[in-house]
Amino acid sequence: MSTDVKIAVVLHTLQDLRGHEYNFAVSIHQGLKEVFSNSQIDFIVGEYTHVPDKDFFLKLIPDYVSYSFKSKGIHKVISLFRTATLINELIDNLESAYDCIVFSDGYELRLLLALIVRRKLVNKPIFVYLHSLYMIKPYVKKFAWISKGFKNIFFLTYNEQDELDGLTKSFVRSLETKGGKIFFHAPYPVFTQGFAKPKMKVGSGKFTLGYLGAASSVRGYQEVVDFILYLSQSDNYCYDFLLTAYPPRDCKDEKLLNYIDSIKLANVKNVKLIPTPLPMEEYYETLNSISAMLLLYDEKYYKHLFSGILLEAFALGKPAIVTPNTWLSRQVNKFDAGVVVQSTRPEDVLKAVKKLESNYEYYSANALRAAQYLLEIHNARTLALFIKEILENPHVARKTP
Repeated sequence: MSTDVKIAVVLHTLQDLRGHEYNFAVSIHQGLKEVFSNSQIDFIVGEYTHVPDKDFFLKLIPDYVSYSFKSKGIHKVISLFRTATLINELIDNLESAYDCIVFSDGYELRLLLALIVRRKLVNKPIFVYLHSLYMIKPYVKKFAWISKGFKNIFFLTYNEQDELDGLTKSFVRSLETKGGKIFFHAPYPVFTQGFAKPKMKVGSGKFTLGYLGAASSVRGYQEVVDFILYLSQSDNYCYDFLLTAYPPRDCKDEKLLNYIDSIKLANVKNVKLIPTPLPMEEYYETLNSISAMLLLYDEKYYKHLFSGILLEAFALGKPAIVTPNTWLSRQVNKFDAGVVVQSTRPEDVLKAVKKLESNYEYYSANALRAAQYLLEIHNARTLALFIKEILENPHVARKTP
């Protein structure tokens, strides 16, 4: 395929210009603009998105987030499939106007369902970046039998593992028997333009621990809150915290919502809560004001799953405290860019914090070294080149570990 093409980068669920979903889509858009320099690269967002007058917001589409998570029973099914129908109408419209479509929100199960129940094959290449195989594998396997096929649909993900587990193999077979392709080593388009010169000391000089991004059970939000509350009962409480206090979109996790409420009501000293997603520039400023990140992620979920937040932290010289047996722990161990906790019990997390604080300059320098290596692989340009290679040779063999 010629580099002179019309490409649509679609984030149909975008609400405003804040948070990682927006940063991720912008990064993909800018990488494609760099690689396909003679092409028209449009950024497609919902008509209810609050956007300023920026030249890359070329198209506004109807709201496709109509599915109600509060629906139950048959009403829930009807609502879900109605949304899938609307998304397929969007795909039909985009196919008539563009040579290639890139969906950046691979967390969006309604998009995946739309592709599964679609009653006709797509004619133009469609790329879907899957952020989490763990979440969507059983979903696709369960419904793939009703699909007309996934021809011309390319699923991208970064899932670091040497061998595919049984469920993943079954998931891949479900896609491939219907003509789809999945690429496991697609670069993650880390947005690097916001990276400023790292701040080695912040504020009053207190050691500041951070948790950024939407509160999430699989990203260890409860464990971080437990740690803060544990320290607040101690006479030796000497750390500052920067902590988000908002859930993911459409969150139904009552336990998580209760934890957000509990940290708000606790009114713990030296804890600054961030109530809403941050604009991109403010996000990087906030990250740069933190000494280290608390990334107590779920071991099963993040066993092979990439973390963009970890790499963003490394790029600003921020080491991390992470859980064992995860992709994050392998990076921390490889570069000695933080501490791997023995467990997420508050006592063990405190030991890890003290170890990191005692030799902070060493760990911070190693974090920068880790970022230098990882950003050569994971950036907007390398993902755009990856997509270009597939467009030029769509029959390329699936790149599995």
